[in-house]
Amino acid sequence: MTDVGKTLDSQWAYSTVGRSLGLEWDTYEWEPYGPIRNAAQLRGGLLTMLKRWMPAVCGQLSIQAGHREVDSRGRAWLRPPRTYKMLPNFDALNEDQSPMVVVTSAGTVGDAQRDAYGHWSAIWNINVFIVVRAQSYEETADKLAWYLTAARIITLQHGIEGFWHEPLRYEGEELANLDSTDARTIGAGQVSFTLRMDDIVSDQPQVESPPTNAPFYEIPPPPRITTTLVDVEKEDASA
Repeated sequence: MTDVGKTLDSQWAYSTVGRSLGLEWDTYEWEPYGPIRNAAQLRGGLLTMLKRWMPAVCGQLSIQAGHREVDSRGRAWLRPPRTYKMLPNFDALNEDQSPMVVVTSAGTVGDAQRDAYGHWSAIWNINVFIVVRAQSYEETADKLAWYLTAARIITLQHGIEGFWHEPLRYEGEELANLDSTDARTIGAGQVSFTLRMDDIVSDQPQVESPPTNAPFYEIPPPPRITTTLVDVEKEDASA
């Protein structure tokens, strides 16, 4: 007899292996309320990628913009952003923190969709705002255009961490209106995207009643069904 030890779990047992199929062969993460996706995860995933790639991309774009010189601190013309933030909306400007990157996602656009199994999907907007301060209006406008280019390159070429397989769409760019007396030397703009999230929630409950084991109210996973494979050999009749 050969016990392969493979297991088949319920559709709510997900892991990095076979997540979309609900299959797991070694360990799994029990998600009693199903897969959950939201704007906080989306903002965090994009901010992670921007932090990771901005220094290298800004350095290369400085060269392409015709600026090979560095300042006294060894920074390129497009220096890496000083500040990274996640906000629901872009509603505050602090010029002392520029260059600043603000990732926002205010919610969904269009109508959400439900499949026959009760799984919902929706299209979420996500924006990258860049705030730049320079010595003149011309330099501010030039740097802002190149920073927006960097954000566009990183997002479209490298994606959003945790959302590698969801369709990402580039929606465009525009300048932001600034209520500042220094608007000639402070600039802000945004790059806009939309992303379709599948399985943001299921309307099919898997838990009958709320647990009472505070503070985390953990729900134990369901029993695992183990499939045992048996090798059967035909008996030799001549023996």
